[in-house]
Amino acid sequence: MEAILIEKEAMVLPEAERAVLAERLLASLESKKIAYDEEWLEESKERFEAYKAGLIKSMNGEEEVAKIRASLRK
Repeated sequence: MEAILIEKEAMVLPEAERAVLAERLLASLESKKIAYDEEWLEESKERFEAYKAGLIKSMNGEEEVAKIRASLRK
């Protein structure tokens, strides 16, 4: 509910002020996205190393998604 009130108040700001606010809000999200991307990059590196070492096998993504969808229809 608070977000709706803040949005209404922000919409009456002059365009330049809204642009600055939007930029700041996006910047606050980017730092979290970068951390998230870095975590997934590390995870993917670990999985690839495990694959190369023979610890895990590859799977056909399209086939596995089809199996999951089929099981959900039941």
